[in-house]
Amino acid sequence: MKGMEQKSIIQAKSLYKEFNLEAGFFERNKKTVYAVNDVSFAIPRGSTYGLVGESGCGKSTTARMIVSMYKATKGEIVFCDKSQELRLSQLSPNLLRRYREQVKYIFQDPARSLNPRMTVLQVLTAALRYSSLWQGKEDALQRAEKIIQEVGLTVADLHRRPSEFSGGQRQRISIARGLIMEPQLLICDEVVSALDVSVQGQILNLLQDLRQQRDLSLLFITHDLRVACYFCDTIGVMYRGMLVEEAPAANLYKDAAHPYTKLLFAGAQGTFTQSNSEVKSVLEEELGCPFAHRCPFVMDKCLKAIPKMEEVTPGHKLRCWLEQ
Repeated sequence: MKGMEQKSIIQAKSLYKEFNLEAGFFERNKKTVYAVNDVSFAIPRGSTYGLVGESGCGKSTTARMIVSMYKATKGEIVFCDKSQELRLSQLSPNLLRRYREQVKYIFQDPARSLNPRMTVLQVLTAALRYSSLWQGKEDALQRAEKIIQEVGLTVADLHRRPSEFSGGQRQRISIARGLIMEPQLLICDEVVSALDVSVQGQILNLLQDLRQQRDLSLLFITHDLRVACYFCDTIGVMYRGMLVEEAPAANLYKDAAHPYTKLLFAGAQGTFTQSNSEVKSVLEEELGCPFAHRCPFVMDKCLKAIPKMEEVTPGHKLRCWLEQ
């Protein structure tokens, strides 16, 4: 059992995602957005992996490929079930449906992702009704009563509507909806970014407790490096569709080696003032380091070739010519 617990629950292998801009201004030019470029990582069973980066860097696109909302242009996603390995690209419609029961997505804004016309009970059980786990209304009610209390609300709340709750409470409902089918992997996409700081801590502590109680694995997406260092076991830093650094969360703040990771830490501490430029969409294939246009240490090599993701110390990987 020990070896099984240490095994990765999911592996992303050299993922690429391209979007064609086939309408409006870009139609005649056939523009392409290269949203994700050669992203590889693995999430050990029972752990939390954080994807960190500025808006537009490809974090959410990567997560949506993992939950099969988007199909990867290239690359492979391998889900390691407790008894077998499943490659998403080879799954039949029936197996894909089962996979989606095991991997659940929690969105950033619960006010938009919860149907205001439904009661909380209906919100929690709507997808359950069409799953392989459906055993009737009585069983669904028992599941809903159990999970709503597990996330810190009451059974009476099942008969209210989402608009009657605060932002933090609505996020608890979203978490309950994700957990009612007892998944193995939970994808949390900026789940605390729209909440007050005090409420953020409550939701993060709730997720930690649920992870331990349910032996969950989490993919945690955020732009806040401080939150990621507090909450995650491992952090992958993304920029313009590429992973540029990966390290244990407990060490990254002192061992960060990539100039972009250092920039994020400086920004979090309020000490970086040289650049406030946004991550621009990648409309051409990268020929060099994606961070070269902002890097204070840029060399000719950085503009001409993409560095490989190399392990510089055990568990610490880096994509940078300065260290190669």
